Amino acid sequence: TKTHFTTAILNTMALLIFPLSPTLLLMM
Repeated sequence: TKTHFTTAILNTMALLIFPLSPTLLLMM
């Protein structure tokens, strides 16, 4: 279903973004 597909994308995005969050905050 589209909902499951969207959830998978959000989970992947979260895994990619969370490790970078501290770095982005320090740069800002």
